[in-house]
Amino acid sequence: MAQVEKGWWLPDDLVADEDKDLVSVVTRELEWDIPKIRALVVAVLEDANDSDAAVQVNELLGSLE
Repeated sequence: MAQVEKGWWLPDDLVADEDKDLVSVVTRELEWDIPKIRALVVAVLEDANDSDAAVQVNELLGSLE
């Protein structure tokens, strides 16, 4: 599996240890279930009223299956 370059996909606001801890907690809570994690990403974008990005991410994630 290809690795994403560090810093490329992470926004500048998501580099603090607390932010990384939040990501780890959420991932563990979802039991590393990839479809659930992908759904969460799209749901977060929708909840943040970024439906254009949600659609694009959903299409991208759908193409990975």
